Amino acid sequence: SEFGRLYVLGEGFDKKLASNFSNARVSRENASYVSHDTFNTFDEKSAKKNINLAEDFIQESKKFLPKDIEIS
Repeated sequence: SEFGRLYVLGEGFDKKLASNFSNARVSRENASYVSHDTFNTFDEKSAKKNINLAEDFIQESKKFLPKDIEIS
């Protein structure tokens, strides 16, 4: 994405957070589309962890948005 290219891969964005968020997305996609074995490892605990990662990613992303944009 444009945001990823400009900010996540650029300076200042928490690279570990971005990597963890990307891995969480892949895990979720695998649980939905790949195999039944993967689904068994993606439980409620994994989902809650990924929700927290997404919320952290959103907070980190807000640092790079113009200050006059209102986000709720």
